[in-house]
Amino acid sequence: MAFQVAWRILTHQKGRTALAASGIFIAILLIFVELGFFIAVPQGGMLIYDHMRFDLLVCSNRYIFQAESWQFPRTRLTELGKNPQVAQAAAVYLGGAKWQEGAGGVRPDVSVIGFDPK
Repeated sequence: MAFQVAWRILTHQKGRTALAASGIFIAILLIFVELGFFIAVPQGGMLIYDHMRFDLLVCSNRYIFQAESWQFPRTRLTELGKNPQVAQAAAVYLGGAKWQEGAGGVRPDVSVIGFDPK
């Protein structure tokens, strides 16, 4: 009996049922899109660090993410470099810039990474 009532409600207005089903489908699809971002974004952010050779990375205590890494005192870096267990201490600079000669007059933003290779 309950099944017949539910079936009658679903089939009474087929367009409304299809609209509700498509809304549920889109909600589920968005969940999978968010999961994709949740997995991919941290991996993409670590690509820079994955290609660097280091044992310990020291950053500012105000570090939020790569674009807002804040400043780190050079005296602290020098102090760390004087430790006999440290082979080398080097500063890595992250910043943004505009590409000088973009195609068609477009000047795209680029991320700039700099360090002293010594």
